[in-house]
Amino acid sequence: MEKDKIIPKSISSRIEYKKKFSFLEMYRAFVYVPRAMLTLIRNKKSKLVDKQFVERLQLAVTEVTVVLHARMHMLKWHFVKV
Repeated sequence: MEKDKIIPKSISSRIEYKKKFSFLEMYRAFVYVPRAMLTLIRNKKSKLVDKQFVERLQLAVTEVTVVLHARMHMLKWHFVKV
């Protein structure tokens, strides 16, 4: 396995590939997070959702995140080499 390659600052500081959130999107996120957390805690205590289902769901989300990260990494290095 190769060592991690260092991305030059001129490439890593690009903003055209970064997601920009509007004020409304950020506001909604901050407003809905506390209610969502309370609901998740309540559901966990009441055992509304099976623990194994939650674990499988977390694994699936993690796998999707890893795949997306790997694709972005490959695309980034493709554009650097060209």
